[in-house]
Amino acid sequence: MAERLFDRPVPVAHEPVAAGPNVDLSVTSRVWTDLASSPFLNIEEGIRAVRSDLRYRLGLN
Repeated sequence: MAERLFDRPVPVAHEPVAAGPNVDLSVTSRVWTDLASSPFLNIEEGIRAVRSDLRYRLGLN
């Protein structure tokens, strides 16, 4: 989605994961109560908003 909206490849950094039998890769899900009243954007709207902000900050409007 990001590559389509930015019209170029988006670099992704992959961090190495420690090997071993006791590696915990679980994820904890939390709800931020202060976000409950915030409007939610879908992924495309959010990426467009970030792109627009970056263009503005870099003077590319």
